[in-house]
Amino acid sequence: MKSMQPPKLTASRVRAIAVESFTDPRTVERYVAGERVMPLCAARIERALAKAGLHELIATAYARGRGRSSPPTGSTPPTAA
Repeated sequence: MKSMQPPKLTASRVRAIAVESFTDPRTVERYVAGERVMPLCAARIERALAKAGLHELIATAYARGRGRSSPPTGSTPPTAA
């Protein structure tokens, strides 16, 4: 049984998403591959992908471990004692 693959982005589609999200095309490719990208870039890319109707690529990035970087050290809320 074949698993359904999300649509691949063509080079022109990557550039269009990059322009829409005000990011570098390499950042778009990293996000779609599930690699770390800055949270602001990830949010912009997600919005651009959704606007283009490519919701499957957002879900794929989440499934691969999400492209967003971890929060800075010390930004975690203190635990109640």
